[in-house]
Amino acid sequence: MDVRSMQLEIRCANLYFTFFPIFAASLNDRLVHIEDLADSAIAFGGWRPYKPYSTRLSTEKLLFKQHLSEAGVRTPQLWPPGQQPSLGYIRKKSRGSFGYDIQGPFQATVPVLPPGPGGQDAALFHEQFVAGKIVKIWYWGHTAFFAETQDYAMITGDGSSTVGALADAKVNQDIGANVLADKAILASCVAYQGFSLTDVLPHGRELWIDFRYGRTFEKRQGGATTTSALAELNASSGEQIAQMGTLMRAALREVAPVPLAYSVDAVLDEQGQLWWLELNSHPMFPHAGYDVMLCDIYNRKSKI
Repeated sequence: MDVRSMQLEIRCANLYFTFFPIFAASLNDRLVHIEDLADSAIAFGGWRPYKPYSTRLSTEKLLFKQHLSEAGVRTPQLWPPGQQPSLGYIRKKSRGSFGYDIQGPFQATVPVLPPGPGGQDAALFHEQFVAGKIVKIWYWGHTAFFAETQDYAMITGDGSSTVGALADAKVNQDIGANVLADKAILASCVAYQGFSLTDVLPHGRELWIDFRYGRTFEKRQGGATTTSALAELNASSGEQIAQMGTLMRAALREVAPVPLAYSVDAVLDEQGQLWWLELNSHPMFPHAGYDVMLCDIYNRKSKI
């Protein structure tokens, strides 16, 4: 390992590859990916045998959704700027990452703003809001190797505290909340469920206060998630997971004729169906993926 660049060189079976690191960093109170171990880095994202790549399907959310729709793959319904959704919806930009630049959720009865000056940004679109369990699945080539599921961040009423106070207490226990929390999202979530931030939440009543990946607002113990939910998801949605891997392997051929790492975000509904949301071309890489990746490039048999 070159300690200046954190790059690795791994030799096996008369082959050697250079592996490049990636880090998560906090810049201007937002999370970003960087390739160097700078002072702004807050987490290590693993190594891959190539530098970060991009594809139109990962940089343009609308193109990804169009690609899925054309392939007959389940994804939330869309409405263009200015058109009133017929279902509960969120408002988001076609470009963005880490769950930023999202507004809502809103009930279908909440009118949308018209596009143009003084109204809605024409770059925004409306997407059906599907409530359920948050899912992120990692792939190497067409092989799914790791999955993470998250429940929404919840608050529980005590009969005397306001929704806003309970939500603040929940968020403030998370030492990383300054780059994750969003007051507007919080207000929209509780309004979607029929409450306001100034309402006293009845004893035992639960509300969710965010629906975005990574916003659990739990006390952090310094350890990363190591248990994969892939086996459980395969039991209910294995066909969908395999279908996505096949679809993305074909699509990423325009980037490189070899396997690449990526993750796909989704929502798991109450019927056990996945609703695919977006593609991430250089996500943080779980350690469980090295077995698949290294066995593939060095022609060894993987355990997965």
